[in-house]
Amino acid sequence: MLRSLVGSEMCIRDRYQRRVHGGRMAGNTNLREGIVVVFGCSCILLTLGLNYAWGALANYVTSYLREHDNPNLSIEDFVLVLPANALCMSSTIPFGYLLLQHFPLRGVAISLVLTNTFFLLVSAYCKSFWPFVICFVFMPNFINGAISYIPIYCNWKYFPNKKGLLSGISFGAMNLSTLMFKLVSFYTVNPNDNLPTIEVRNGNSIHYYFEKNIYENVPYMLRVFAAIYFVLAFFGCLLIKVPKEYEYRPVETSSIRSAEEEQAFNSQPQVHRQTVGEWLEEAYDILKEVVKKKDFILLFVCGLFSTQIGFFMRICYKSYGFLYYRDDQYLTLVGTMMTITGTIARLLWGGLLD
Repeated sequence: MLRSLVGSEMCIRDRYQRRVHGGRMAGNTNLREGIVVVFGCSCILLTLGLNYAWGALANYVTSYLREHDNPNLSIEDFVLVLPANALCMSSTIPFGYLLLQHFPLRGVAISLVLTNTFFLLVSAYCKSFWPFVICFVFMPNFINGAISYIPIYCNWKYFPNKKGLLSGISFGAMNLSTLMFKLVSFYTVNPNDNLPTIEVRNGNSIHYYFEKNIYENVPYMLRVFAAIYFVLAFFGCLLIKVPKEYEYRPVETSSIRSAEEEQAFNSQPQVHRQTVGEWLEEAYDILKEVVKKKDFILLFVCGLFSTQIGFFMRICYKSYGFLYYRDDQYLTLVGTMMTITGTIARLLWGGLLD
């Protein structure tokens, strides 16, 4: 739901900037350059669906932590992981905008990517519940929220009249990311498709967990995740940029300029960089405007009901499937087909929106 607020806020801010810049949002940018930027943004977004693959990872991770932390740990203890992912990520999306006001685009993106890679690597060495949740869920998704704004920001600056299609591509790339990490998890942890043989009953619930020869591959899986994340995201960071009129320019501190330098400096469009206080005040005003709109209320209600089944299926599809069909490869493919369908739908509806 926070994404609804953020999306509306971005649209309102976009209209404001279009007025300020006299309609020059698209600028005279090169089409090929824009396509390269979209490709780089997609590489970054291909890393942001990791935690949405939690349904495929849950049995592996729970089996591993039961051995090293608490033998009574249940997959039900992780039931809030995916909602926590979404909450952490959505709550920090606006901070991506604030960071871009004060620091160079590429420097911000690379710094966030390196920090996230560090936490993913640390999670591979966590053998207790809370350290793992902090390093794999909370910290990466707080950072991913800020990262996720950057590709959308770059895409919209190059193609302001294709926001629906580009949003479809953006969220479609995140869906493909989920697909990729699901497959990687299976082929790194359980490539021989061994059955979960440890049956645990808790009241009316039954869960199946893997033997040591399977779950001992979990740290390796997490290290592979970190490597994939770093390679894709860092490569994407090297390709992203914005049109020249939106590039970050450090504030001039020297009072000594030649006449040519003074003329060049004065000819550049001056961008006001918001302080945190100014940003919070503007965000509050924008949100007051957004929540009063009928379209937002409709969007909020639609999102509330449409995401429920998605969260349920992503969290539970494999653990539920093990009750009736304990074939890890088959259930991974079921999750893969679910992700492919979602990706196609995002591209289709995003294009139709334009």
